[in-house]
Amino acid sequence: MNSSFAAALYLSRLGFKKKVYVIGQDGITDELKEVGIESYGGAADSGKSFEYEKFAKEWKLDPEVQSTINLTSRLAQS
Repeated sequence: MNSSFAAALYLSRLGFKKKVYVIGQDGITDELKEVGIESYGGAADSGKSFEYEKFAKEWKLDPEVQSTINLTSRLAQS
């Protein structure tokens, strides 16, 4: 068992039905897909950096997102 599997299993057992924004790699997005949970972000957003103030003011989260999972050791910041 790894952290990606455990996170997907946890959400699945909660009956989670909405989208998940993933900060991490393909492992978690693959596991979420296996249990029928839609996600975005993940490897597609890997290496992106941002300024926290700009992020807080301008970023619009998909209204379907009900959870965020961060399974990375660091978060890029500019």
